[in-house]
Amino acid sequence: MSATTSKSASSVEDYLRLLLAYRALPQIKSSQTFMEVSGYPHYENVCSNILAFYFNPAEEHGLKDLLLSAFLRMAGKPEVVIPQNVSPRREYSTTSGNRLDVLLDCEAFTIGIENKIFHGLKNDLKDYAKVINAFGKGKDVVIKAVLGLKPIEDKSLLKDDFVSYTYGLQYGFE
Repeated sequence: MSATTSKSASSVEDYLRLLLAYRALPQIKSSQTFMEVSGYPHYENVCSNILAFYFNPAEEHGLKDLLLSAFLRMAGKPEVVIPQNVSPRREYSTTSGNRLDVLLDCEAFTIGIENKIFHGLKNDLKDYAKVINAFGKGKDVVIKAVLGLKPIEDKSLLKDDFVSYTYGLQYGFE
């Protein structure tokens, strides 16, 4: 047997031992998220409800404007002073009958958020932009966001200044 064949056989044996050791590891059972436990059928609605709650500085969570400040920072607007009178609106209806998931409006800014958790982006962003622009008229900060688990890869889907952000640290936060 040549030295090359001996090395090759030894490598195969090493890989086989490694594979068998891996198969002997106990299987890790993944735990469910709180949304999976709730069994709520529309995760986007749940996420939007949670956002509306935590983006309201006056809510009982006691975090004041912490999450809203983080969102503004992620959107490149860390200098915005957040007033106490931010009142998030959920499922805001447009004149065309569409519904924007979250609309945040106050004297300092207007933010429109369309949540995309497990569904593709097929929403009429032009219609949403009309609503957001109307609320944001005359304001320096108007943000149109598609917020999802993954970034929108096809940028042609992002119309009228909408920007794709994600819930994950690897995409939006530094």
